[in-house]
Amino acid sequence: MMRITSRGVLFWFCFAAIVLLATFLRLYKLGQVPVSLYWDETAMYADVKSVLQSGQDMFGRPWFQVIYPSYGDFKLPLYIWSAILSAKVFGLSAWSFRLPSALAGIGTVIVAGYLAKLLLEPLLPSTPSSSRLTRGSMLILVAMLVVTVSPWAIMFSRTGFEGHVGQFFLALSILCVCLSKKRPALIFLAPIFGAAATYAYFSVRFVWLVIFVAAVAITHFSNLQNWQSKIGFFIKQKIIFILLPLLFYGLLLLPMLRSPLYNDANTFRLGTDSVLNKDYSLQVNVDRQLAGNTRIDRVLFNQKTLMLQELLKNYAANTSPNFMFVNGDPNLRHGTTQHGLFLLIFLPFFVYGLLVLFQRSKLIFLFLILWWLVALLPASVPENVPHALRSLNALVPLSLIITFGLANVITSFQRKLESRSQHTRIPVSGITILVLGSYLLITVAIIFSVAQFVFYYFTLYPQTSAHDWQDGYVQLTKAIYKYRKDNEPVIVVPFDDRFYLWLMAFGPYTAKDFHTWKSDKYQFFKFGDDPIFFESIDDKTIADQKQNVLVAGQLDQVDKQLSQMKIKPVSEQEIDGANPQDKFVIVKFNTGSPILINEKK
Repeated sequence: MMRITSRGVLFWFCFAAIVLLATFLRLYKLGQVPVSLYWDETAMYADVKSVLQSGQDMFGRPWFQVIYPSYGDFKLPLYIWSAILSAKVFGLSAWSFRLPSALAGIGTVIVAGYLAKLLLEPLLPSTPSSSRLTRGSMLILVAMLVVTVSPWAIMFSRTGFEGHVGQFFLALSILCVCLSKKRPALIFLAPIFGAAATYAYFSVRFVWLVIFVAAVAITHFSNLQNWQSKIGFFIKQKIIFILLPLLFYGLLLLPMLRSPLYNDANTFRLGTDSVLNKDYSLQVNVDRQLAGNTRIDRVLFNQKTLMLQELLKNYAANTSPNFMFVNGDPNLRHGTTQHGLFLLIFLPFFVYGLLVLFQRSKLIFLFLILWWLVALLPASVPENVPHALRSLNALVPLSLIITFGLANVITSFQRKLESRSQHTRIPVSGITILVLGSYLLITVAIIFSVAQFVFYYFTLYPQTSAHDWQDGYVQLTKAIYKYRKDNEPVIVVPFDDRFYLWLMAFGPYTAKDFHTWKSDKYQFFKFGDDPIFFESIDDKTIADQKQNVLVAGQLDQVDKQLSQMKIKPVSEQEIDGANPQDKFVIVKFNTGSPILINEKK
């Protein structure tokens, strides 16, 4: 009894420590790193602001809608709803807006731990009698630690990406399937969480169905022997554990499918460049001519074979070791470019985990590989690869493979140590020293890798990634309304056609203002009667205002246009972001004054 209690105390102590570490890595400077909200976050932020003030989105539509028009990219509602709740509790800020993603990240840590126990515990050798942890407890803690310190998990936990919340609910749904082996009623929670994942991120609808059916198969049907003689039982099981949950899932998706914006949302997403809508006709003709244009060439070189070839190339990019463990996504919103999705130290454990998993259970091996490959489909169809965001649904299965490799190494070390210390309290053999040294080396390497990433992420990454996070937009917005007097005209020299979102989100406008403005294809380029203009400047543009005018924009663009003008500003204020190369400026013209002053502060 004392031994069990001791094991339990150690487990819960380590469990709490890992959760606290995960919480710190996800909440520390949450509203400051990354340095700014990017355009998708800002668009949702504006809708949250509008709902908090009026109960309606920026277009005057009710908050309880299943597809938000946003700025014409048609967002699903779950993240916006959760951000509204967060803002109601903590007040509207960048921190509260990103909090739902951080909580999903902490939840993913715990879900991955218990999935590791349920799926992998039977495959892991029993821990030695001297071990302070059972193999199930070890798997939980190792999986939690792997997800906790993964750059992939940390970075997406700290940003308002809907896909990150979606992958959490997907993993939670599969956990419910695994738990339903002992508690069958939990199978009906799986489609609820699956629907939640789908209402968070569009691409989950192509992933959840396959993973759910596969999870049910390995959980409820893998050990069904002589099923021919139990055909009635088999059919009953199939109906209960597959058909009814799928029907429930379909019913939960009906509001989305019946939304008047559903077709527009599909058209928008299918209209982006991808291997599915790419024109291969020219390449087909070239390949056929070079090959001789025989009948075999016409069979081998066609639209479908080239499409499949492009898809496989994209899959290769999303599964490359460089992407997964070395440099990650080249997009600085999705990675640092200095770290992979997982720490490099985990690469050998990933390889080892695959090998040992294949040897001990081909069924679980195939399930995790299937989960990985199906999750990569949304990331492999677009032409822009590799893509860490669209492949986020693979976070948990890849973490479980690493977990299995690392847990087997730990167990092996423990067994060797126990075998060398059965008769002595302090083993000193060469083998023992080697094992302890290897154990210590791995531990130090993991700690060093985590520390190096954390240091880079919180110190250098904010500057190196500032441009990709549209840093300076918020500062420029606040400066515009700080220096603007008496409703004087403001001309924004175009530099980003989505900048109006920052004016709406962080400017003095209210939901009542939003609802009186007219939109063009769900975008606002006129703020009602407020003299805000988005256009280039010249002498005539300024003179026509016949009053003081503020001009805002990127420094180099504004200076270029000023150099071609005879009218000069009376003042100029530079606005700096985190990256010194991204400079914005506000200049003021007094068209009723002959004074031509260029005053830089």
